[in-house]
Order: sequence, then C-alpha cells, then structure tokens
Amino acid sequence: MELTTTTQKEHLINFLDAFETDPCSDIIQLKEDKKNIYQSFIYELHQEESPNNWRYNTIFYLLDSVVNQYDFETIEDNIHEIVESQVDIYNYNLATWLSDDISRGCIDLHIELEGNKNVFDYIRAMQFEIIFDMLNMILNKDYSELFQGQK
Repeated sequence: MELTTTTQKEHLINFLDAFETDPCSDIIQLKEDKKNIYQSFIYELHQEESPNNWRYNTIFYLLDSVVNQYDFETIEDNIHEIVESQVDIYNYNLATWLSDDISRGCIDLHIELEGNKNVFDYIRAMQFEIIFDMLNMILNKDYSELFQGQK
C-alpha cells in the first residue's frame, strides 16, 4: 500500500471534504455536489448493507484520522490503532450496532479470541474486522477512477 504520493494524499483529503456534518445531530452525509463522484464508492464501503449512519460516520472518522491525525508516511504502522479507535467499547453500543443490521452477525471471523470471552468480545471482533476492511478499501482505492468522465 503506497500512500506517499501527493495524488493519493490529495484524493483522501478531497474525499474527507466531500462530507458534511449536521451540528444538531450525528448525521454525516455526502455534500450534494459530491454525490455523483463518491456515491458509488460509499456503496462499496457499505459492503452489501443498506445505507446507514454507522457506515457514513465510520467512513468519515476513518478519513479524518488518516488525513488529520497521522502522518501519511507512517500510516501503515498505525492501521491497527486507527481501526481500534473506531470500535465501540460499550456493550450497549455493540448490541445496538448488531441489531441495526442483523447480517453483521453473519461474517466469518478470521481471528481467534484467547481466554474467557463473552458475546460482546465476539461482536467487538466482528466490528473491528468490518472497520479494518473499510479502512483498507479507503487506503487502496484508485481515486482517479472516480473522476473518469467527470470533466
């Protein structure tokens, strides 16, 4: 994964700038004039889920972390930390997240949890894996494809 090119940095900054937040709610959405560019990639990032606030919020905060909180040259060393910062820590939030789209409980976990674990540890691991996949998709996207035919 090569993130040191100016073009990739600029694309990530522009993608982050394509979002708008409502200060009176937790709703984050694409700006109207950016939908024709980014909407199809947003759907890819939903990974077959229906559009939902959790995905939009997570995409926005992952982009914000990559663009504003970490050095691009060391981003690969911080992927685990970035993803971990987006995983819910409260059991109530994890249960709500799972109930918002029951298909989230049907993913194939590729990790083993050691020791005595409860159901929330497994939900947390599922959420981590989903966020990890989203971040990798964001970092590895060829953003120039989104702009073909836009001129």
